[in-house]
Amino acid sequence: MTSSVLNELVELRRQVAKDVDHVDPDIAARVARYMLNMKGGHQIAENGCAVFRNMACASSNHASIFSVGGLERVCQAMKTFPLNEQVQEQACGALSNFACGDLAIKEAITSAGALNLVKAAMVGHTGNASVQETACSAVWNLSSRHPHNQTIVAELGLIDLICQAMKTHIRSEGMQESGCGALS
Repeated sequence: MTSSVLNELVELRRQVAKDVDHVDPDIAARVARYMLNMKGGHQIAENGCAVFRNMACASSNHASIFSVGGLERVCQAMKTFPLNEQVQEQACGALSNFACGDLAIKEAITSAGALNLVKAAMVGHTGNASVQETACSAVWNLSSRHPHNQTIVAELGLIDLICQAMKTHIRSEGMQESGCGALS
């Protein structure tokens, strides 16, 4: 069962990446169902988060993702697999893309504890530029034009973590861009 679910998630990941603007809303429900309880391990979590990340590139998919508990599944994946870099990278990427929505979506994401989870990902994976980059991107999108979230970012010490990530990964152009954006 786990193998067939994983194979389907990998295929959905490819399919959604090809055309995020024309995604069957049922895909979000299937991914959420597969991620329930994370029984399939970190590969299910990673690929589920990746599907949501890709789907969330189009704001037209946000409603279907949120209506099936996609945000909660992504947060649960981060809590369940805190040491897995691929899960953390895909989950932070999903949160970042979710946060491209309106203020109400940003508030829902923050209320779900996402900024604390992003902080944990940054602290737990200081040497991984990809995790740091997607985490900074999530902070950037969650705090952009949202004073309350900007306050939370400062209170959590994320500014120092972002600065440290930028120093550690000085040669990573993507990390520098996301870090600067998060600090702006």
